[in-house]
Amino acid sequence: MISQDQLINSVCKKTNIDYPTTRLLFQAIEDASIEYLLETTEENPITIKLFSGLTVGGKYMPERIFRSFDEFYCEPKIKVKAKVTRHFNEKINRLQ
Repeated sequence: MISQDQLINSVCKKTNIDYPTTRLLFQAIEDASIEYLLETTEENPITIKLFSGLTVGGKYMPERIFRSFDEFYCEPKIKVKAKVTRHFNEKINRLQ
């Protein structure tokens, strides 16, 4: 697995931007993504395009009650999923 630290170091070398600034940028992107995903509602699902071909989406899941032997209450939540497009996969395989 490539760690976030390794990715930041790679970006620093490619862009000639210092480590603290790049680290701050990564943290800001993460914070902004979380803020947008928290705005997800049942009527307004959120999709964030992080890169060309890589998206993260949030879908609102309303509260539910499951009944089997006992009753289980499931609180409302936001389900987050990542999606990689076919175009992104093809791009990776062309570079191999």
